[in-house]
Amino acid sequence: MSEYLKAAFLGIVEGLTEFLPVSSTAHLLVLTDVIDFNGPANHTFEIFIQLGAILAIVFLYREKLWLSVTGLTTKSEARHFCFILCLGTIPALCAGAIGHSFIKENFYNKNVIATALIFGGIIMLVL
Repeated sequence: MSEYLKAAFLGIVEGLTEFLPVSSTAHLLVLTDVIDFNGPANHTFEIFIQLGAILAIVFLYREKLWLSVTGLTTKSEARHFCFILCLGTIPALCAGAIGHSFIKENFYNKNVIATALIFGGIIMLVL
């Protein structure tokens, strides 16, 4: 399979999984291994493909984000939105900073990721 075809396939998977309640990153990590899309260029591609998905989300919520930023000094809803956004982000930043090495060593392998995706899928189907 050509590298362009692999890249297109990864782009489709990223686009389909980004707006679903599943980990698009986990799907990319497993799929890159399955289709043998590995190496330094792969990691750069993963970053840029996810940047596109993030920019799509920012574009989708651009009005709410703009109103929140411009209303910080005048609207309590904007201040509340920014407060809960920061409040929800801080624990994730701290956990990532403290546990980065442990997470990278223990959870960034295809078997752990695939198992987590399978069990997560079963849980979503059952609930």
